[in-house]
Amino acid sequence: MILCPEFFDGRANGIGRVSGVFYDCFTDMGRSPLVWSANEPEVRCREQGGRGFGRNYVKMMLAAAFGRMARPAPSVVACLHLGLSPAARLLAARTEAPYVVFLHGVEAWKRLRGRGRWGLAKAALLMANSQFTLNRFVQANPECAGLPAVVTPLGIGEPKPAPDAGSEPNRRILIVSRMDKADDYKGHRVLIQALGLLTERFPDVRLTIAGDGDDRADIEAYAAATGHARHIEFVGRVPDARLDQLYGQSAVFALPSAGEGFGLVFLEAMAHGLPCVCGDRDASAEVVADGLTGYCLPPGDPVAVAEGLGRLLADEGLRRRFGEAGRARYQTEFTAEHFKRRVRAALDLVIGATGRSS
Repeated sequence: MILCPEFFDGRANGIGRVSGVFYDCFTDMGRSPLVWSANEPEVRCREQGGRGFGRNYVKMMLAAAFGRMARPAPSVVACLHLGLSPAARLLAARTEAPYVVFLHGVEAWKRLRGRGRWGLAKAALLMANSQFTLNRFVQANPECAGLPAVVTPLGIGEPKPAPDAGSEPNRRILIVSRMDKADDYKGHRVLIQALGLLTERFPDVRLTIAGDGDDRADIEAYAAATGHARHIEFVGRVPDARLDQLYGQSAVFALPSAGEGFGLVFLEAMAHGLPCVCGDRDASAEVVADGLTGYCLPPGDPVAVAEGLGRLLADEGLRRRFGEAGRARYQTEFTAEHFKRRVRAALDLVIGATGRSS
């Protein structure tokens, strides 16, 4: 059984992708998992064989505590957001199944309220997407230090064709990210400032900003007020085919974030053979190897970000070496199949401890 924020919307975000991998793992185990989606409409989920609660978390808790349960009973309950862990604990108690909770990022770095601590207290296993996330979680919630935990790095997609070694890369920088006011740590404004420091040295430099959110208008206004707005384009949220084109047309990927719990977009860039510039204050450095596949830099420092980007824009050979090393790192550690194996190993560990068959 799977509890998650979203699942039936195409799994466009990181948590949705993780939910899809858990679903595939349960299917491989011979189970047809029931999916409870906390945020999606009830009708949409029911049409696709699941259950939605339309952001009514009280209703979800009541269903977990008193609702009719499907049969056969689940071998394990997978809770894919710690905010849903109280419902997972109730479901697990009623079905006598263990439950696991996946820790994704900034929401796990804070001190939990009593409800959240109660929800995690009986978890059979915590799964964190990075060592950074797990460390920050335990620092903020030391009473959870005794819970079993494993780091389960993410993975996406399949390897892309190797870049054309004969093509001349341009000086286009790409950032792909949400632009929500709650996610101001992503570093859009810092990157725009850094671009201004590069335009005199590289008159042909361009910054493409892909993504959308409730902060987009303010970020666009911020960019328009600079003296280098003509070097910046906003393309919004784009379909996968167009996103592949943007990666293929770019020379460098940059996300100088201060709050990545992992950073799936770095994997997308590495799969396309792009060097990456990221922050050095979060989990990005577990994905981007500093000095090998890109640069990990102080995320709030536009001068440092500009220096890193400048080194890559000025040296095609360096860009190509970093890009090839990043693509190799992706292929050997971070494909969807790698992540699936890690999830399956964790689930087998939990199910094996209970003596239940999968």
